Amino acid sequence: MPVDPDFEEWLTGKPASPPPQPRTAAPISINGGVGDRYARKALGDECQTLASTPEGSRNDQLNRSAFNLASLVDGGHLDRDETIRCLEDAARQCGLTEREIGATIKSAFRGSAAKVGARAVPELDVEPAATISPTVETDSATPKFASRLLTRAALNELPDPAPLIADTLDRGTVALLYGKWGSFKSFTALDWAASVATGRAWQGRDTQQARALYVAAEGAYGLKGRLNAWETAWQTTIADGELDTLPCPVNLTSAADVRDLAALIRLNSYELVVFDTLSRCAVGADENSAKDCGFVLDNLVRLRECTPNGRGVVLAVHHTGKDGKTFRGSSVFEAGADTVYAVSADGGVVSLEREKRKDGPEADHLELRFEPIEGTGSGVLGVHRPPGPTGQADRLLTIFLENFAATGATKSELRAVAELPSASFHRAINVLVEGGYLANTGTAQRAFYVRGEAA
Repeated sequence: MPVDPDFEEWLTGKPASPPPQPRTAAPISINGGVGDRYARKALGDECQTLASTPEGSRNDQLNRSAFNLASLVDGGHLDRDETIRCLEDAARQCGLTEREIGATIKSAFRGSAAKVGARAVPELDVEPAATISPTVETDSATPKFASRLLTRAALNELPDPAPLIADTLDRGTVALLYGKWGSFKSFTALDWAASVATGRAWQGRDTQQARALYVAAEGAYGLKGRLNAWETAWQTTIADGELDTLPCPVNLTSAADVRDLAALIRLNSYELVVFDTLSRCAVGADENSAKDCGFVLDNLVRLRECTPNGRGVVLAVHHTGKDGKTFRGSSVFEAGADTVYAVSADGGVVSLEREKRKDGPEADHLELRFEPIEGTGSGVLGVHRPPGPTGQADRLLTIFLENFAATGATKSELRAVAELPSASFHRAINVLVEGGYLANTGTAQRAFYVRGEAA
């Protein structure tokens, strides 16, 4: 038990002995190839701390340092033999005996291997925390963040928010789309991806054409019928190279997987990357852990930065919780994402509701409907409307809204994409005009149709 210095001086009549001072340790030699740079820094920090530890806490410090480094060894970040050598050198510097050193290191390595859930560093590629001291000198005269500083003028030169899909997905963002099973969330994500890949307006909203990557973590076989239906319904062909499918999960908790996907995004200049689903791409992470989810979200942001000029969109598709209404897992995802959409299905009506938008109006509500496409075994999502025109008139209105909602169309332009017999086409046009779904702003001889108030 430590003795109070004042009491010791009063008791003995002699000045109290000074407390033990930390040792000044010689630098520990670390092999440059022992692991990744973050792991090497962790090894160096632990060994330097151990070598400087004063008598009285040396054994405890060796046990702590060995335990911490053992998790990096188990995760493949450090070489076991080199790590033990560095620990032994540091332990000798602080005055421990060979017997103490060997027994303590062996015990710590056994304890780390047996620890339940001891995976945070190796699986999530956690960067070791740095201890900041006001007396520590930096490695360089210029701090590394100096190059990232923006002056007021430079800030003003940043690009303004711009859409990938107008009023839906903004460039330079991480977006989440979540819903219960059977809510058509994957249909919605694939619809977005196909629209971006071809530049075709999505539900009447202007879309910028760009390359898209769909990470089908639950398998790609179902996508064939869905994309066949999409091409048939909208009479638009998705060319090779416009929309690529990766038919396997990418583990967002794995540094190797993230690095490989980052290289692929840069190589092919993808501007929309979809993860379907997030849970299949985050195996090993605890969905209820803010720490784990924070690392996954950080990797989504890093992948977005790999898109051209960092202005692409990374979209993750996720599930609801047990209540079937709220986002499953930690709120870190929703808090950190730029855009959040919730999708639900009820009685054939698919409701899409935006819950968050970083820049711009948040409110966005669409009601869609699944429409089977004959001969494809699948279907597409079209605009849902209250009871009104049926049959061919309803189909013609959907085609108009998908192709000409923003621009309007002549009768010949609309007929060219409708592919209806002449008599059926004219009957459908009359139904839509009479019902207020389309308005003719031209003349009887030169009709020009725009969206009506009832549409």
